[in-house]
Amino acid sequence: MKLEQLTQKVLNDIFKIYKETTGCSIQENRCPRVEDAIECFQRGSLTEWRLGSKFSGHSKLYITLYGGDLEFVFYPNCDPRNKTEERGIEKTVETFNKRTKDYLASLNFRE
Repeated sequence: MKLEQLTQKVLNDIFKIYKETTGCSIQENRCPRVEDAIECFQRGSLTEWRLGSKFSGHSKLYITLYGGDLEFVFYPNCDPRNKTEERGIEKTVETFNKRTKDYLASLNFRE
């Protein structure tokens, strides 16, 4: 999807997917604002929100801008030495990626 296609509704829906897939406990009214994302992209190619997850309170939602296209990424931000949660983390990342891509495809946006 292109930056100019990013709306508050799209960001709200991505936030909802993030919450459902990662176990984030932040309330809906704390959803990132599209204005903040656009402002960040005027200065660089990355914006991030520390939203937490069931794996770490420091997990983040990254939105990156590459060649005019936006990509949504779940970054678990966990201790790599903790191998007990590794499979759960991988599955959560895969699920977030699939649900995000499916959502954007339903809007006729490509990620």
